[in-house]
Amino acid sequence: MTSFSNALEDLKLGEKVTRKAWESRQHLEFQNADEDDETSRPSIILNTENGDQIPWVASQPDILAEDWEIAD
Repeated sequence: MTSFSNALEDLKLGEKVTRKAWESRQHLEFQNADEDDETSRPSIILNTENGDQIPWVASQPDILAEDWEIAD
């Protein structure tokens, strides 16, 4: 387990990350900008338990947590 700053680096390298505290199958992924869309920006996407993908906004508890890990 590790800090959010380390998890962020893992995201940028293409890994999927999750928090042990979430105790579910949700995880985060990094989404690169779409080269064909000038308005597209890199973002972090939350993949929910039911397969939905939504933009993720970090909470302070998530940023300060030390239980980040690479998702299965």
